[in-house]
Amino acid sequence: SDRPSEEEHEVVYVPRRRHKPGATVRCTYIEVPQVERSLGVVLSKPRWMWGCEMGANECGVTGGNEAVWTRMAGELDSEE
Repeated sequence: SDRPSEEEHEVVYVPRRRHKPGATVRCTYIEVPQVERSLGVVLSKPRWMWGCEMGANECGVTGGNEAVWTRMAGELDSEE
């Protein structure tokens, strides 16, 4: 992640859960179907932000947010 080095992060544990069939999850812009059983996760997030920057689930699958910089801004339909 490209967060500032002095930014405070929280480490959050979300335990595994069972969810009712047909349940949904409300995201920022959409609502998606919820799985019936979710795994426990450990997440690292800036204190002020919803969501997370990086984390791992109980099976060891990890993920993170990484900034990608390019000189080809025109291909992204933006200005340099």
